[in-house]
Amino acid sequence: MTGENSPLLPPHTTYVSIPPLPAPESESSSSSPNLNKSRDLDRKIDKEIVYEFGGPCGVTFMMIFFPLLMYYLWISLEFFDGALARPDGISDVGPWLRRMVNLVVEHAAPNMFSVVLYVSFCLLEAVLAVTMPGPTVKGLPVPSLGGKQLEYKCNGVWSFYVTIIISVVLHAGGVFNLASIIDNLGPLMTVSIIAGFAITFATYFWGVSTNNTHRMSGNPLYDLFMGAVLNPRIGSLDLKMWSEIRVPWVILFYISVAAAVKSYQTEGYVSPNVWFMVLAHFLYVNACMKGEECIPTTWDIFYEKWGFMLIFWNMVRLERDTANSQKNRFRMSMAGTYIPRHTFPQLPWGTLHNPTYIRTKHGSLLLTSGWWGVARKIHYTADLMMALSWGLICGFGSVIPYFYVTFFVFVLVHRVSRDMERCAKKYGDDWVEYCRKVPYIFIPGIY
Repeated sequence: MTGENSPLLPPHTTYVSIPPLPAPESESSSSSPNLNKSRDLDRKIDKEIVYEFGGPCGVTFMMIFFPLLMYYLWISLEFFDGALARPDGISDVGPWLRRMVNLVVEHAAPNMFSVVLYVSFCLLEAVLAVTMPGPTVKGLPVPSLGGKQLEYKCNGVWSFYVTIIISVVLHAGGVFNLASIIDNLGPLMTVSIIAGFAITFATYFWGVSTNNTHRMSGNPLYDLFMGAVLNPRIGSLDLKMWSEIRVPWVILFYISVAAAVKSYQTEGYVSPNVWFMVLAHFLYVNACMKGEECIPTTWDIFYEKWGFMLIFWNMVRLERDTANSQKNRFRMSMAGTYIPRHTFPQLPWGTLHNPTYIRTKHGSLLLTSGWWGVARKIHYTADLMMALSWGLICGFGSVIPYFYVTFFVFVLVHRVSRDMERCAKKYGDDWVEYCRKVPYIFIPGIY
């Protein structure tokens, strides 16, 4: 059956109905040799160990460098009005380093307020993640669990708005001045760094001591960075889902809100630039929460282990779009786990109807409709445009607002290379055909 093209999607897309897929869970290995072969390949790829990020030396450098970089950027913003802090000359390097250390010790050391606030916030989000109402969806089949699909409770919308209500009540009642977040940004950053390392080591040693590890290289430093545990859970709380959006993006939103409150309390007004960031971060967090059911099928949840790479990025990050929605809702539809959501705002092109695809010999489907017929990683392009807008609104008085988008480019290019390599191994000639049909990665006609 041929469907109509949506005016909001690429005009060249042709829509056809998707034939019913076999139910792999109900088929035995003997009656489905191709399925059994595909599962063996999935398990092989899932267990494959490849040194990335420069191997043990590279990841050790990153675990040391990233916290130092955070302090450097914070010092430049806090004490140099956004100008990059630097020594006055070669002879000043030693004294300059001592001054930098003193600024951290004097102004970024943890205090009781920062510890209580950060820990209380993380615990609150964990409790809300367990107790708030919301749909339960299944993730992708996990090869190491024999194809089992784990369940995830997606109540991010309720959790986010309950968090906002609690903070408004506390602020209005004089219990917690939101501007104090900005006043204690240095100590809060230090607490988050300590928490990131503590959770990384705790998860690693728990996984090793309980023999609950996955895809271990045998090098402790590398495994500490990449992670030891694939699906860490405390009861019904999935730690990767919790840390993916419940902690980092909500913190980012409150930093923007705190900046607006601080500006109003000290200057009597809030600049358009700050209002833009408050709105931008609110919309992004709201988008993450209302589309949370799409996260269980993402690379981070399905493949990445819970190590320093994910933990530090999520727990310390103080800083989705319709394309991501199309892909993950397509995956969920094929798995029979898609649940229509009505959380605001739902854009009409977030779900594809009668999409085109490539049915691979592996048994998976490669989407070639909607945004995914335009470029293979078009959702990353949207992320980069968003990150760039956050820098542009700050003007050009400092390069620091553009650090995020610059860093993001390197992160995403590297992630794409990892993904392309894995897909080539998994799909073989079908991946070559997919790349022929969708030749561009980020920008149609360019790259």
